[in-house]
Amino acid sequence: MGEKYVKDILRILDYYNIKSTFFLTGKWVEENPLLAKEIFQKHAIGNYSYSYIALDELTDEELFAEFQQVRETFRNVIAADIVKYFRPPFGKYDERVLSLAGEEGQLTVLWSVEGRGWLVDSSNDFVNDIIKKIHPGAIIAFRVSSSETVMTLPIIIETLWKKNYEIISLKQVIENNGRSF
Repeated sequence: MGEKYVKDILRILDYYNIKSTFFLTGKWVEENPLLAKEIFQKHAIGNYSYSYIALDELTDEELFAEFQQVRETFRNVIAADIVKYFRPPFGKYDERVLSLAGEEGQLTVLWSVEGRGWLVDSSNDFVNDIIKKIHPGAIIAFRVSSSETVMTLPIIIETLWKKNYEIISLKQVIENNGRSF
């Protein structure tokens, strides 16, 4: 996750009073401690692994070390003792990854709509791609390292509101689907 656009995204979310979940890697948190703390003040933080690698390709020992390292980094840098959510890098996982996330008290969360700004020709296409895929209970994954996200996020928010969608936190989505945390 880049840091270039994070402050802009935080300002946009604050302006619209929207709470989000930022999935952060331990390395990113170490490299951007002040920004990580700023995110944590108003938003939820999820585990995106320590080093953003395909966790399903690791040995059991490497996998455990990856989770342990991200836990320690979050605890030491942003004082986040309890991270509730886990998103496997690349969306790749196996039973071992899911089991370890569960043992860590983290619910594995994937996305149902992905902001793929690098695959479209224009900001208009980016917005339309997301809006046509939206559905009740959708979890949208945006890349905060993308200028397209900054340019289109206000348009997407306002379009969803015009279509009578309520933008709620990940915690609320999970609770609305019969889970609690």
